[in-house]
Amino acid sequence: MSYRECSYLRGHVGRVVALLALKEAEGAFSGGLLVSGGADSSIRVWNPRVREGDNACVQIVYGHEGTVTALAQVQPGS
Repeated sequence: MSYRECSYLRGHVGRVVALLALKEAEGAFSGGLLVSGGADSSIRVWNPRVREGDNACVQIVYGHEGTVTALAQVQPGS
């Protein structure tokens, strides 16, 4: 049996109710990012390769009026 190291992504206040693993899009960004939406009305973009607590959060989007319950990725040009 093998095990993988894991870590916590800390930042939301309250529950995380939506999680999206972004697919790499040509010319847009390098893949491997996670996006989470929470009860704190924020969306956070994470680099899961960073193992140092708060440094894993690379962007926070505020302005929603309630819990972020869904996330979707739209491909460029669609």
